[in-house]
Amino acid sequence: MKFHIFRDENLFKLSKIQLNDKENHVWVICWENIVSWINKEKSVLKKNELKMAESFYFEEDKMRYMTGRILTKILSAYYLEIKSEEVFIEQDFYGKPFIVSHKEKRLYHNISHSGKYVLLVFTYSGLVGIDVEEEKYFLEYKELAKNFHKEEYSKICKSSDIHEFYRVWTAKEAYVKAIGKGLQINLNSFNVREDGIYERGKKLEAWDLFVFKVADRYTTALVINKI
Repeated sequence: MKFHIFRDENLFKLSKIQLNDKENHVWVICWENIVSWINKEKSVLKKNELKMAESFYFEEDKMRYMTGRILTKILSAYYLEIKSEEVFIEQDFYGKPFIVSHKEKRLYHNISHSGKYVLLVFTYSGLVGIDVEEEKYFLEYKELAKNFHKEEYSKICKSSDIHEFYRVWTAKEAYVKAIGKGLQINLNSFNVREDGIYERGKKLEAWDLFVFKVADRYTTALVINKI
């Protein structure tokens, strides 16, 4: 399954971008680079969304929320060939956001943010999940890793730095977000390896897993349903 990465500058060249049925578009946005654009485009937000934005104590949290919300609407509208005010973001039973429009064709998406980056993924092909984490050292990371699969925990403990923890963490988060069941999934019920996702020692062939860096100290995982 193919995916393409787009960045800040591509927002101003949307007419050159085409999302095909078997593709996944990953948007890697540094919100610090587009603050003026975000403030200009916030008219696409509804009253409750503006109220939510203003409820954040820290400006960084406000900007991450606004960036994600505005980009979801503008990019969804572009892909679906409708107006941004015709895009609605709702949540399912488990709290996973999904896009609603009057178009018959469904657009799948997922979003994640950490530090100065907001990441979004869009596809027509099916369920998808993305997670990005800024790699910050904290003493308790091995203790937290005890909640993972024993194979993952062992590799993290043997690793000389914290990167292995974030590689596993983002991959697990992306998978949980893709299937959309949140805290209903026990993190030790499956394990992630470099070549994919496993349950009870068997590879889940329906899913592709990609782990990569979008910037220095930022690890990202993308999980795509192939069926």
